[in-house]
Amino acid sequence: MEIALNILLDVVIALITSYAFWYLTFIRSGTKILFSDQIAFRENDRQDNNDPFIYRIKVINAGYRDLIEVSTIVTIQTRPFLPEKRSSRITRLTLDNEIFPVFKGRKLQRKQNRIASRVLDLYLTEKAYAEFSKEYYITNVREKALVQQLTLTNIIDAYRDTVRITVYIFGNDSVTGARKMFSKEYTASDICYGRFNIVSTKRKGRVATDKTSLVACLKLKPEQRNQ
Repeated sequence: MEIALNILLDVVIALITSYAFWYLTFIRSGTKILFSDQIAFRENDRQDNNDPFIYRIKVINAGYRDLIEVSTIVTIQTRPFLPEKRSSRITRLTLDNEIFPVFKGRKLQRKQNRIASRVLDLYLTEKAYAEFSKEYYITNVREKALVQQLTLTNIIDAYRDTVRITVYIFGNDSVTGARKMFSKEYTASDICYGRFNIVSTKRKGRVATDKTSLVACLKLKPEQRNQ
């Protein structure tokens, strides 16, 4: 009887230890990517892009650990066919920073006195021009795509009711090495004029880790659009 109790006790301890290790490694101190609720757009002052506006998505590593060997993919989905047809067309957008070595977690951001965040700028690719020059799309979109004068603004305006923009972030957990994927989808109603907030920590050397600070960092500043 005593042997059976000892075995049962060992099993219970092993289960508790395994659960604690799993929780602390993968849940409590893991990687967690948060996306802005909206895509921000403002007037574009860059010379290498003919779009009158620039579109941005903000992401935060709200986890304690770094995400390494990070790659990002952004797709735009439209439904250019007749309303009764549910088929969609998907093509990729491009980013300034599609690949970066590390997305630091909160643990290593303390000395920098800021939340670990990145802003992703969205642009059309060569493949996007080729895609939108096909016969599926309206004449105005096709003609601009053929001469590579098409902009993201043109596409959003033409297919406002069906356009979907999805961002994917892939990376390896810096401790476990596990490859992870995070994603978020946006519609035209999620595209708003403004800038993202910059949230500093309340005390130097400590990163703001509470949920309110993280959410505030992903919000847009209210601004009046110039007409």
